[in-house]
Amino acid sequence: MSLVREQSRVLMSLIREPSRVSITEDAPPSKLSIFWHFTTPRRLATFIELATRKRAVADAVEVLSVDLRQLPEFSVSQLRQALQLVKNVQDLILYLPQQPLPVELLSDLKFGRLDFFASNIPHVALASFLEKHPTITSLILDTCGRTEACASETHPLPAVISLQCPASCVKALPYPQVIRLVLRMTGPSRSMSTVLRGMTTSLQLSVLIVDVSPDDYDVLRQIARVFPRVRKLKLIEQKTVTVRHGIVV
Repeated sequence: MSLVREQSRVLMSLIREPSRVSITEDAPPSKLSIFWHFTTPRRLATFIELATRKRAVADAVEVLSVDLRQLPEFSVSQLRQALQLVKNVQDLILYLPQQPLPVELLSDLKFGRLDFFASNIPHVALASFLEKHPTITSLILDTCGRTEACASETHPLPAVISLQCPASCVKALPYPQVIRLVLRMTGPSRSMSTVLRGMTTSLQLSVLIVDVSPDDYDVLRQIARVFPRVRKLKLIEQKTVTVRHGIVV
């Protein structure tokens, strides 16, 4: 199985272009589709109505993408209703407005075939959900939102081989089987090399992608120390503020 399925590549391209309308949203409702992408509550409500009337519509869904980041808020009950319908989903993408999320948003949800999960939900709110889905092989996490230790560090997933997350959330990496790792710098932060200095890992990475600051001169040495066997390396220069020893530079 490839690290990221072709349908997930298409899906992520839609996530990066929120203004783009998916083909599925405009398709005739009589057709069964494995792929649904929603950017408005109205479209989500239409799907719920259709899938409730025709169970085959819900059962056919393998890829579900909900991107409501452009909205000031959203209906938790409406989203939960949609998620409860798609029992066979394999790829699930949830990008939501930055509003306080109730604990019940993902509670009691269990997808037996879930393979790919991407979300900007704070990690602490995802801990129990991730723990109930050991089948996930590809995981993309956005801003942590933690107050102390990151929840992802204490809830390892045995099947994850492709992981993307903020660099500040990774220390000992409780994902020993990961072969593709993407480390992102989010907001004003320490340099990537500073983060790497605090890492200990036995990962046998094939692919490493990291965000770096223009003035982070020690990053390659630290990468070589932490990931000596990496085969493919990509550095993405970020025009962000670097913080060293509490001083913004």
